[in-house]
Amino acid sequence: LAEASAGDALATRTLCKIFVLLTMPLSDKCQQALEATIDPKKDKDRSETAIRTRTELRDAATKQATQLIEARFAFAERPKVLRALSRMFDGLRKARREPGEDIDVELALTLLRNLLVPLPPLEDGGARGAAALDALTKALREELVLD
Repeated sequence: LAEASAGDALATRTLCKIFVLLTMPLSDKCQQALEATIDPKKDKDRSETAIRTRTELRDAATKQATQLIEARFAFAERPKVLRALSRMFDGLRKARREPGEDIDVELALTLLRNLLVPLPPLEDGGARGAAALDALTKALREELVLD
């Protein structure tokens, strides 16, 4: 869909907004949940409800981080989508910009930030996350998006 609507500025802007929302970085609470370690000594003093809540939060944070990794792989596998979205930077090349062009540039930069923000390591020690980031930066470089 993103490739097919590359010539339509409104469709590209809408897709970029959706991609920005789907790739939002983990919140501080999610980061803390992923970084928290299980300590059997401390867990003896906690209620079962508190342990269950912490486990549920950690599971949700793990799912969100996994979805971000999958989004990176998806963009890396479809570099033409990145190229289409890079057209949102066209406003930077003009001496006078139209009002909507500033928003386009901000959206595209936010999407790039969301895709490139470091993720905390998951159960695999961060190997899959690092592989996704490497694949994404390679695709960005090959499509000249970073230029």
